[in-house]
Amino acid sequence: MHQQGYLAPLFTPKSIAVIGATDKTGKPGNTVLSNLINYGYQGKIFPVNSAIDSDGGTILGLPAFRNLEDIAKSGQTPDLAILAVPAEQTPSVLKSLARIKGKAAIIVSSGFKETGAEGSALENELIEICHESGISLLGPNCLGFINTYARINTTFACGDTTKGSVGFFSQSGALASSFIEWAQSEQIGISSFVSLGNKAVIDESDMLIHFGQDPNTKVIAGYLESVEHGNRFMKQAQLTTRRKPVILLRAGSTAAGSRAASAHTGAPGGLDMAYEAAFKQTGVIRVHNTEELFNLAQGFAKQPLPQGPGLAILTNSGGPGIIAADACEKSGLNLSSLSSQTITTLKEVLPSYATFFNPVDVMSDADADRLAAGCDTVLKDPNVHSLLTLITPPPFGSLECMVEKLVKVYRNYPDKTIFCCLMGGANLAQTEQTLLAAGYPCYRFPEPAVHAIAAMYRYRLWQKTSLPVEVGYRRDLNKAQKIILQAKNEGLLELTESKAQELFQAYEMPMLKTKLARTSDEAAQIAKQFGQPVALKIASPQIPHRTDVNGVALNLEGQAAVRTAFNDITARARRLRPDAYITGCTVQTMAPQNAHEIVVGFKRDQRFGAMIFFGYGGIHLEVFKDLSCRIAPLSLEDVSGMIHEIRAFPVLTGLRGHKSINFLALEDVLLIMSQMAQDFPEIQEASCNPVLVSDKGAVVADMRILLGKA
Repeated sequence: MHQQGYLAPLFTPKSIAVIGATDKTGKPGNTVLSNLINYGYQGKIFPVNSAIDSDGGTILGLPAFRNLEDIAKSGQTPDLAILAVPAEQTPSVLKSLARIKGKAAIIVSSGFKETGAEGSALENELIEICHESGISLLGPNCLGFINTYARINTTFACGDTTKGSVGFFSQSGALASSFIEWAQSEQIGISSFVSLGNKAVIDESDMLIHFGQDPNTKVIAGYLESVEHGNRFMKQAQLTTRRKPVILLRAGSTAAGSRAASAHTGAPGGLDMAYEAAFKQTGVIRVHNTEELFNLAQGFAKQPLPQGPGLAILTNSGGPGIIAADACEKSGLNLSSLSSQTITTLKEVLPSYATFFNPVDVMSDADADRLAAGCDTVLKDPNVHSLLTLITPPPFGSLECMVEKLVKVYRNYPDKTIFCCLMGGANLAQTEQTLLAAGYPCYRFPEPAVHAIAAMYRYRLWQKTSLPVEVGYRRDLNKAQKIILQAKNEGLLELTESKAQELFQAYEMPMLKTKLARTSDEAAQIAKQFGQPVALKIASPQIPHRTDVNGVALNLEGQAAVRTAFNDITARARRLRPDAYITGCTVQTMAPQNAHEIVVGFKRDQRFGAMIFFGYGGIHLEVFKDLSCRIAPLSLEDVSGMIHEIRAFPVLTGLRGHKSINFLALEDVLLIMSQMAQDFPEIQEASCNPVLVSDKGAVVADMRILLGKA
């Protein structure tokens, strides 16, 4: 289906047929046709309506046809067909398009999988037709698209838009319309806008391909409720984000939002942690609200990326400067240390009561010349990579005059990242437009401006990273396959502890010595073999959390102590859980002294596959949810990022006399889990809890493997 050039007939068609075209105003077919004509499309347009007389007729002044076959009989085949007809008619029209060798279609109608089972069956029929014929389908239940450079407007809701560098795609047509109106108000031009709708065929991965290859698109922005093919999306995002920034708002991250998203486009969203991980691994810039999406799009579209982390703040009011400084530290940027030469010059151009260190305060009585001189001095400093100018309405002089002089100064520094913040009300609108028209992002408050600059700098760092190198681990794959196959043949949903240990041994996972004892005498004998002290843990497939029955005894020395502990643990488990089958107790060597408890595992996500998770164990995980995640397969960079990301990371490096853990050993555990997740799609969940990590190494003390369908 996805072959080279498959998107060209859709987004740059030489001819377009509008099915359901009509002279009646207020109908989608009339609006689509009118927008095509009025927007200036230069290709051939074929209005199609079954009510047209057999002798011919016109719609909006264009020769009309009864059906697609009549167009073909005239010796012409449209590249693109826009279907503005009831949902139940779309399969027959799409089949007609396939018969005349049409290559692309847009279905603006609703009434498909977003409505339930019947609509879903209808949409599946469309997908089957497209896959058999090679038709690139946008929608259904979509708004269409606009290409400002090719002068194509296939939508039934959007008017004129300005040419520019932002490519925008959205699952929500209404949000797309809002984005276009906002872009117009902020003087941000758009290269193309695409409404995806239900994404039956064309999805967000295709958008990354389309906008990634589009020479007119500098910034890619989008609104998503779900990702259709996680692995394909991640591979394409890895490539696209190294050339162009991709800014995505993913809605449906909460339970309520996920339900609403499913009702909107009919697609379940999946685990939000999986989306967070996928975006981190592929350099996608995730935003969490529409304001943030718009703010970042404005910054990336209008200004060059920062050359470094140094931010200078210049203001005519101390308070906003302090607010911006706080935001700077929180965002990961640095307040630039101004050079001695810069400070000397500032003392020459500013009054003695001004503040000459970053943030620079030119004071509230500053006129346009003083403000411009201060900015010019600061921008000359090589330590300054970005400048944020904060202006409150001056008590004297003209704000418009101030801004005009600032713009003249800014233009002398095209390689510096320059943002403005005009703090005030609606009376600043005209002045804002002056800055926006000159290409300088303008915000009403300092924090969003600083956040946008920080996002641009992080993206610059991402561009410098190399593509990740996947790590393959040595394992006895034949032995592992036999274990999984036997469990599947027996209909097991969970591996027994002994079989889980065998599976981990096949992957050379470091583990504490562990053996099942069915009697107290057997437990004492195993403890003698292992050397003491040892731990005893209740063994029962019905008791996954041993602490629920106080089913663990630690630091047991001597055979008598082991026997007593065995009898106590099993008796207590039988009393508290009479429904559970008690196998006995596992005997295990004790963990190294001063070892940290770590949790490592994976869980399958319906969109992205195996999601590897890592966290500090015990209360950190249960109460504080101190967890990091990535999507398999993991690279060395992924593993390092996961470990550094948790809040408890400083504890692992060694505090108050404790030694740093063996990080390489911990990385090995994560990479082995990643390898296992790739090898066996049948494993739905796996966990090592705890992994005991010290300066000597890492060993798994307990593990659990849950099976399901591949």
